[in-house]
Amino acid sequence: MCKRDIGFLLKQIGNRLEKNRNLRLREFDVTGAQMDFLLYLYHHQAGQISQKDISDYFGICHTSVIDIMKNLERKEFIRREINPDNARYRCVSLTEKGVAVVASLGTLISDVEAALLAGFAAVEVEALCSYLQRIYENIGQMIAE
Repeated sequence: MCKRDIGFLLKQIGNRLEKNRNLRLREFDVTGAQMDFLLYLYHHQAGQISQKDISDYFGICHTSVIDIMKNLERKEFIRREINPDNARYRCVSLTEKGVAVVASLGTLISDVEAALLAGFAAVEVEALCSYLQRIYENIGQMIAE
């Protein structure tokens, strides 16, 4: 059993990971959270993406999404337009500049992933992913109660 509280350890890992991501992303003029949004938009370019879709996917409040979107729009990585089918929703898409920055992040993301998992065997990585997914689902059940 861990000598530390697992929740605290996960929080510390998250803090350290976020700090590392932000340092590495500085040269691209994005934060870790902004990168996550850009990657989501990049991988879902085929459909109309609303701010609500993003909020639901990341499990964060609508106002946080709007704040991040405003910063990305100011940096000209995304554009937001009123949905022609429903004026209550704004569609979000990448600009050419946004696509270019995501394309340049590929190596960085794979390098960070490799560093995170250094020394782990493939079977350990699979087990770790399974454990983390179960913890995530358990937390979801606790919130729903």
